[in-house]
Amino acid sequence: MRYLRPSLVLLGTVLVLGVRAFAADDLAAVFAKIDAAAPGFRGFSADLRKLKYTPVIPDPDIQQGTAVVRRSKPHELQMRLKFDPPDEQVVAADPSKVEIYYPKTNTIQPYELAKLSKPMIEQVMMVGWGATSQELKTAYDVSYGGPEQTATGQKATRLVLIPKDKGLAKQLPKFEIWIPMEGPTAGVAVQVKVYEQGGDYTLATYSNMKLRNVPDSEVKLNAPKDAHREKAIRY
Repeated sequence: MRYLRPSLVLLGTVLVLGVRAFAADDLAAVFAKIDAAAPGFRGFSADLRKLKYTPVIPDPDIQQGTAVVRRSKPHELQMRLKFDPPDEQVVAADPSKVEIYYPKTNTIQPYELAKLSKPMIEQVMMVGWGATSQELKTAYDVSYGGPEQTATGQKATRLVLIPKDKGLAKQLPKFEIWIPMEGPTAGVAVQVKVYEQGGDYTLATYSNMKLRNVPDSEVKLNAPKDAHREKAIRY
């Protein structure tokens, strides 16, 4: 029996090293897909399913709608999200501001992001869309999560991203992205999960995604001219 323990330790070490080697190879394969997709990424349109989970609320809040994302230049994304009734709203975002239009009250709520550092905003917005693997590894500790289906049944590989920026990590300690390895959206995130402090998280799933050049007009808020604009909230 005294020889059994060293043997088990040796066997366990071999197995762990083998698992790590496979994980490293798999992660390298995902990075290769990301790097192949990044240079040509200009944007996309897709159906959107957003799930917001809060530990103190038994049932998560789920919204359905559409999303349009535009890469205007490296490290800069613009997006327009339109959510269906009953919680109808339109969200337009870029690196400097977020605007939300509520059709029921014909009201615009603007948020200015001036207090947040530009690198922090870029790190959040680039996750899975147009960034190279090196850019991801510079901003995050990236680990391999394995093959998984998204909430709408798409085959993809999950990556776990832990922010290196301490300021970002205090607010958003972890991200997960789902990257298809095959098909027209290979290398582009089709699902993004953002964790907040306290256990809250948001899971955004993009289906029927069409990669394309998106004009600036498609990511504007386009609210009615008579909409009431509230005082901006600064972050």
